[in-house]
Amino acid sequence: MATLIEYTRMFLNIEGADVIVGENCRGACSNPAEELFDHFIKAYIPYISDKREFHRENTDQLTGGVQSPEMTYEVFERCMAFAVSVDWGKRMTL
Repeated sequence: MATLIEYTRMFLNIEGADVIVGENCRGACSNPAEELFDHFIKAYIPYISDKREFHRENTDQLTGGVQSPEMTYEVFERCMAFAVSVDWGKRMTL
């Protein structure tokens, strides 16, 4: 999470904000920026708070041990640039 937070800071050019993971101080002690942030990440909470670990034995057998690429800032930036370019997360209309 620390790496994703740092990459997000770099991508959005944000300084001076601290992200506190695991503490629940919401409601009366939240400021407007925190409330907005909480609103935007609400759908992602199950993904970023899941602590399960998965064994790779079966995957390694099927793939010959192929590993996913390292999550570098360049990979993160490319994914985020694509998401921004297609308005990721906005409801698509047909």
